[in-house]
Amino acid sequence: MYCSCWGEGQSCSLKEIADLLNEEEKAQLRDSDGGLQTFLKNQHQIFKVVKGTVSIRNWAEEGKRRVEGKLRTSDCWFHKYFSGGCPLSAEDCSYKH
Repeated sequence: MYCSCWGEGQSCSLKEIADLLNEEEKAQLRDSDGGLQTFLKNQHQIFKVVKGTVSIRNWAEEGKRRVEGKLRTSDCWFHKYFSGGCPLSAEDCSYKH
């Protein structure tokens, strides 16, 4: 399963992503999260959804949001799973590396 329009700095429509899912996967999303768009919006650390368009969030462009002294308890999804790693240094990222 691969979206050909997907890449750094690029975006895909919700329809293109939905077309990659089979009916069972769509039903699971509807039952557990309310649908694909809701699922992607709930994963806001990773995805950015605007007007039916989905992109991978680039934290380096969106600026630092880290609050000094705040404990990092959640793992950084980018550092843990994304092939390119986290675009921020461990010091600048709001999540645990």
